Amino acid sequence: MEGYTKIEKAMAKELKDIPETSILKSIPGVGNITTARFLGEIGSVDNFKDDDTLALYVGLGLLPDESGKKNQRKIKEGKGHWQAVKCLARNMLRVIYAMLKNKTMYQLDFKKQEVKLAEAA
Repeated sequence: MEGYTKIEKAMAKELKDIPETSILKSIPGVGNITTARFLGEIGSVDNFKDDDTLALYVGLGLLPDESGKKNQRKIKEGKGHWQAVKCLARNMLRVIYAMLKNKTMYQLDFKKQEVKLAEAA
């Protein structure tokens, strides 16, 4: 465990000078390890023409021959859960791409949250 702490401290020191660090760490649950792995894998978001290109790179994009019919077939084959997980991950990647491209921090939409809480009551 002590070695792990040393590595995490070294990561934090290296990440300190990378502007994208504060953007990624503004997402709840994202820390030094996730930030280092993500940035280490993609380099700069400017390496990708759009979020679809980034999604293909990280394995979350649809290939040109994947149609809605194919996805429906997968759901019928009992793969609905994993399709949903992939969809959520793809949506989060779209948000991360926009945050990095526009240099904005993560923001929770409190208005929508309040509406959901009011509907639940």
